[in-house]
Amino acid sequence: MWGIHADASRSAFLSTGVIVLERGGIGDLHAIGEDREAFRRRLGASHPDAKAEAVSVWASVLLRFGFAANIGDVVVHPERASGSVSVGRIDSDYYFEEPDRHCRRVAWLVRRFPRGELSDVARREVSARAAFFAVRHSADEIFGLLPQDDAPAPH
Repeated sequence: MWGIHADASRSAFLSTGVIVLERGGIGDLHAIGEDREAFRRRLGASHPDAKAEAVSVWASVLLRFGFAANIGDVVVHPERASGSVSVGRIDSDYYFEEPDRHCRRVAWLVRRFPRGELSDVARREVSARAAFFAVRHSADEIFGLLPQDDAPAPH
């Protein structure tokens, strides 16, 4: 399970059915390949004033988004403006849109569930600082929000 944050307090993710990371200076991730060092070099060259740690974090986030997430994976999106979370299923492979949009289509299954009704652990986890992150500790709780037909089989 993945989590994604938007730059704005109310994102267009729900209305467009597309989750987007906007990171300039790297272009289409598939043109580079699944190569962390190549990502770092390209991002570092494009952002020469950025600290090495920031470039490393950007590279990791983009690698997860472009290569680790799969069609069918569940994604949770906390929305600051509404104090809610939405949960969907990734419906497409990664694709790139000019000028700097890294995209995936998502079918939203749960829209704007009140964040306050989640456990403290889940609220903290979906508030992670990274733009695109793995949800591990509260995945079962988030899966429990899904309609019965869309929830994964117990493991």
